[in-house]
Amino acid sequence: MIGKVILSGIAAGLTIYCITQIDNPTLQMAGSIVGASTFGFTVTRLVLEERRSRKARAAEARAYVLMIRRMNQERLRRHPPIPQACRGCRHYHGRSYHGNFLICGMHPYGVETETCGDWEG
Repeated sequence: MIGKVILSGIAAGLTIYCITQIDNPTLQMAGSIVGASTFGFTVTRLVLEERRSRKARAAEARAYVLMIRRMNQERLRRHPPIPQACRGCRHYHGRSYHGNFLICGMHPYGVETETCGDWEG
C-alpha cells in the first residue's frame, strides 16, 4: 500500500519536472494538471491510510479495555473486596464455595452496618 503511494509521489514529481522542460504551453498546462492531481491523490491516500490505521488502533484499544474490564469483573466476583467492617477481624473467612461467598461464620453474607459486634482483632 505505502509503496503505491510512494510510487505515485515519484510519478507526480517526474511529471512536474518533465513539464518544466517543455516549451509548449498547452502541454505544460496538461502536465501540471496531471502532476497536481497525482500529488493530491498521494496526499489524500496517505491521510486516509493514517485515518484507517488510527481507527483500527482505537478499535483494538477499546476491545482490550473491554477485555480487561471483564477480567476484573470476573476476578471481583470470585474474590470480592473485604468489607470495611471486616478488615482486620480474625473471624473473616473470605472464600467462595460453589459460587457462594462466605464472609464469616457469624455473618455469612456480611454485616449491614459499618461496624460488627462480633469483630475481634
